[in-house]
Amino acid sequence: MGGATPNSLAKAQDLLSTGSNDTETTLPLQSCPVCASPLTTEQQSIKNSRLVTWCSGSSCIFNSELTPLPLKVIDEEIYDSPPTFLIGTVDKFANMPFTPEMAKLLGRNTQAAPLQLIIQDELHLISDSLGTVTALFETAIDEVASINNKVKIVGSTATIRRAEAQVKKLFNRVSMQFPPPCIDVDNSYFYQSNKNDPGRQYVGIHAQGRSPKHTLSRLAANCFQATEYTDKQVRDNFYTLVMYFNSMRELGSSLLLLEDDVPKYLEVMSIDKGVNTRKISRFSELTSKLTPFEIPQILDELSVEWPTSTQSNSEPIDAVLATNMISVGVDVSRLGAMIVNGQPKNTSEYIQASSRVGRGDGAAGIVFTLYNWTRPRDRSHYEKFQTYHSSFYRHVESSSVTPFASRARDRALHSALISMVRLMIPAFYPNDSARRILENDLRAEVRNLMKKICSRVKAIEEEEAADTQLELENILYDWLEKAKNSSVLKWTAVNKFDQENHLLKQKESGSDPWEMQRSVRDVEEQVKISMYLQDVE
Repeated sequence: MGGATPNSLAKAQDLLSTGSNDTETTLPLQSCPVCASPLTTEQQSIKNSRLVTWCSGSSCIFNSELTPLPLKVIDEEIYDSPPTFLIGTVDKFANMPFTPEMAKLLGRNTQAAPLQLIIQDELHLISDSLGTVTALFETAIDEVASINNKVKIVGSTATIRRAEAQVKKLFNRVSMQFPPPCIDVDNSYFYQSNKNDPGRQYVGIHAQGRSPKHTLSRLAANCFQATEYTDKQVRDNFYTLVMYFNSMRELGSSLLLLEDDVPKYLEVMSIDKGVNTRKISRFSELTSKLTPFEIPQILDELSVEWPTSTQSNSEPIDAVLATNMISVGVDVSRLGAMIVNGQPKNTSEYIQASSRVGRGDGAAGIVFTLYNWTRPRDRSHYEKFQTYHSSFYRHVESSSVTPFASRARDRALHSALISMVRLMIPAFYPNDSARRILENDLRAEVRNLMKKICSRVKAIEEEEAADTQLELENILYDWLEKAKNSSVLKWTAVNKFDQENHLLKQKESGSDPWEMQRSVRDVEEQVKISMYLQDVE
């Protein structure tokens, strides 16, 4: 589930007819999960009110419309018949106030089995502002999904500190570490240290008096040329250079270096007799600018090995320029060399990003951390390089999550309450039922949900309990006033005639407290700007 796939079958039909656009596709998979054969929209059709996808492989057991892949990507289908296993993002649950059908995914209003397990991957990322808003929606999810028993939650992370406090504020649970601490750090039964692999080597570079761009271009050129000295059996591991940047601005200027300065330096670089000069021409970016359709293509390009097969038209990428997007979900075993341009702000980010190289079994990895001598923080890290890298897991920063702080309540407390109301009280399921808050029995049910929110606040942020209760009362009062002053009160506007008689609004100016964000991230959409230049005499 997510914004990369259409929400309705009608939209899916349009995409199948016109082709996928830059933001949505009916086929998020590039290959068959069973036999790895390529998948295209030619193997898709809408049949019996369902989008079916079958494999192109002749020997695959899912290679026809009659035996399609057990795959659902359309929201309507997922709500109608909840799957056994659902992959989604936390962003999607911000739509709960607008989409009461989501209750079926959590075990309500359906014959399907109740939700039993939630797996939160990369738990350390659910922190700060993102974690704060997510925790508010987790309040609603936890209550909606807890039909008979509390749902079990498993959080996966490799870089976290004060996990107990973060888990408590996010999920209102007592955390348990798995695997548990043991006597032998190299063998806990569940994992063993592999000391036969070369591992990952970190190299710090601090070029005092040289401009950062000059140093970066020289370092990149030497990394490229060094592959010509490696044995051909291991050259592929270092052929594609990963370059990590802390900002899009730095990445953009470095792309110009790869296209101009680095090739020129490679041409004049002094090399040994019999060694070829490395030629570079293929560069890719792995940043947030990419569309969901482009990301799998870049990952496939990164998997192209050296030397190029005679049966393949693809060539390996010389360098991939990335921001923190590469830190999560990029598992390309052939990558072995990386330049980190400047010390990242967080140690957890540094560990996650640098661990993208040297991941293959028996493969080595080398990370060059290029420090900017004009930045005091970079200088400090360079001076303590060995101490820091010998125990950098110890330096992982603790996460901050404050779900019921004042600003967090302003952003999403309305959403959390209305999510619980619409998903847990069947009478509020229809779009025209918002005015039924005037009924005493339904208002009593809403107050009961407000008490549950207050109980959660007392358990995780007791100092915010009184203010949260007061704000919930204000939300209910405002809701009642709107219902009393309207003969018809809908949840959302269906057409232009509903502009004055609906409760929930899209997030726009922020002046209306009933404006609710449709994403847990406070990111504005990009807009296109056209500039017309005119000579003025």
